[in-house]
Amino acid sequence: MTDHCVTGVCHDAVMEAATTEQFSNNSGSLTMQFAAAARLLNAESQRFGLDAPSFRSPPRVIGVDRTVRRREHGGVVAVALRDRPFVAVLGDMIEGVIVVNRLVAPVADQVRTALWAILSIRGFISTDFTTDASASMRSDQTQTRVA
Repeated sequence: MTDHCVTGVCHDAVMEAATTEQFSNNSGSLTMQFAAAARLLNAESQRFGLDAPSFRSPPRVIGVDRTVRRREHGGVVAVALRDRPFVAVLGDMIEGVIVVNRLVAPVADQVRTALWAILSIRGFISTDFTTDASASMRSDQTQTRVA
């Protein structure tokens, strides 16, 4: 047995790393999307010189969407995934980064905007506002008459 084996038997098969492209457009499981977003937010937090929190799900406190535990260098952000839009989960994760680092305006706003932008660039959120739902909303608004 070598020092590089986890299972006791070495397997030399190539493992494909999960990429954010696999999770764009709501493909993949919610848990996998959460894990990929956590890795991205962690890397970006470190790139900004911030303490990168750990992310977990679900929170230990029943009935809440997010909890934050601060530690000396970082903290743990626990986010509920079940029965919530994924964009709400991402918002809680971003706010967790802000809270763990005790950021205040205007730095908090700059970091928040940058994290939303990178999530958008990597395909975690859609910025296409020409979907069928928004088109139907526009058509409903144009048909509204005032008497």
